[in-house]
Amino acid sequence: MRRDGAQLDACTSGTSGTSSVSGCRTECFFWIKFCIVRTWCNTRPASVPLRTLLSLNVTMERNMENWFVQQLRFSAFVQDALRSLVDQVWEAISADPPETDDSRPREGFRRLAISADDGSMLQVILTPGRFDVLQSLAATAEIQPVVHLGKASQRVDSFVRQINAMLPRLNIDIQRIALGLVLIRPVASREDAYRELQSLLPVELNPDTSRDFLYQINHPETLQIEQDSLELNRLCKWSAIQTQHFRLQIIAAPSGVPVSTQGDLAAGENFVCCEVDNSTAADRAGALPRDSIQAIFERLVELASTTSMGERRATT
Repeated sequence: MRRDGAQLDACTSGTSGTSSVSGCRTECFFWIKFCIVRTWCNTRPASVPLRTLLSLNVTMERNMENWFVQQLRFSAFVQDALRSLVDQVWEAISADPPETDDSRPREGFRRLAISADDGSMLQVILTPGRFDVLQSLAATAEIQPVVHLGKASQRVDSFVRQINAMLPRLNIDIQRIALGLVLIRPVASREDAYRELQSLLPVELNPDTSRDFLYQINHPETLQIEQDSLELNRLCKWSAIQTQHFRLQIIAAPSGVPVSTQGDLAAGENFVCCEVDNSTAADRAGALPRDSIQAIFERLVELASTTSMGERRATT
């Protein structure tokens, strides 16, 4: 995949009978939806009001309707990160045991991972002073690989539920948290990508001549949690990207040493890309209040939903 001009690593009339059936399907749909919502509400974080969660879910689904997601990340910065912390996090977010357990104790590194049938990979990574929960595309050798995980609204909602299920089970002090998303929106051409960026951002672009465009901005805000004021960062980066697929051939040379040759690049796919990195301030002294971390996280999610609307509407 490449960012506009630069190539990246991945090669990346009904009858009464019909009316009756339709009505039955409608009732079944709402009954199933009611059951799902009721189950979700019963497992919601105690520190986050029910009305807030329902409103956030509806708003996020609307704002992210035209986006797909490539990567989701939750990061927590901690002082005392034991190797066993990775196991606690994994048990909270996954019902299956990890397929991979990489450990380098001298470096303070540990990584658990599992791949899914849909081409995604779930990872928990521990490094000195922090741990990350990462959901992204698994490495693939396909000539035309999958470029996203699916609809952003659904994937983000599922990821948020995983993190909300994990946070109450962590009996540690957390100094800082962050939410990262890589969102993409498919367009027909490079020119259309720049037209879309112009509609989303307060900039003037010439779709025919623009190249290598990058727009980055932070919109910090203050969040009041009881008697505590927290500074939050709403950082976003906008660009145009293009995937290009190619065939790699390995041919045995007379010397017996394999020779790799790259075939012609195929016409790729074009996307608008929005990278979100929301976090609490890095210079905060002391740990975040434990009973408020979920509420802080929900605000980071809400800010990501706001960012997905674009700078023209998100800042008004």
